[in-house]
Amino acid sequence: MELRDNICFYQPLHNEQPFILVVQTPFQKQLLEENPHPMVFMDASYKGITAYGYAFYALLLINKTGRGVPFAYFILSKETTATVSLCLQKLQLSNPSFYPRSVMMDRDLRVLNAIKSVFPNAKLLLCWFHVLQAVNRWLVKTDGGHLTPEQRNVVIHAMASIKACLTVLYFLTFITPVQLSGPDQIMHSVVYIIVSLQLFMLFLFNVCI
Repeated sequence: MELRDNICFYQPLHNEQPFILVVQTPFQKQLLEENPHPMVFMDASYKGITAYGYAFYALLLINKTGRGVPFAYFILSKETTATVSLCLQKLQLSNPSFYPRSVMMDRDLRVLNAIKSVFPNAKLLLCWFHVLQAVNRWLVKTDGGHLTPEQRNVVIHAMASIKACLTVLYFLTFITPVQLSGPDQIMHSVVYIIVSLQLFMLFLFNVCI
């Protein structure tokens, strides 16, 4: 098998033009043909994958035996909505029947906008691990309230409760008692954070549901 048999798209690095490589083996292509409308899991890694520190994306689906199997890879020297969109477009061009019913990703808005651009009818899902990771990192910063571990636990618990809300109405019903409860010393910071998250969560309802 020649290397070019595994390449869906190649764009060399040149001046302002970023390096882009879309890889899919014949086995992966067959896998996608057998599952043309999968739930896609999409994530990137940066360190230890490429010698240049380029973004390395893996796209996975659940096969018939319930295992997660990669069906394509992207390597990018520059991550933008445009470059990720181009990768998705080239992947779909190589697999005409491919249209994911849903895509799970981290909280990267560049990727989110790329998916919405190429697959506007696909349902977008945010990985809960990445959401909590982003919130926890923000809470230790000054603009996030610079909270103690105990205070951060209160917020994370509230986030878990928010996650259980299936509709905007349930969310709005939940958010009011959260703002009015809890020890004053902790809730002084927590209320600010929960209220700040309100618009973000409403945005997620509009995007992901």
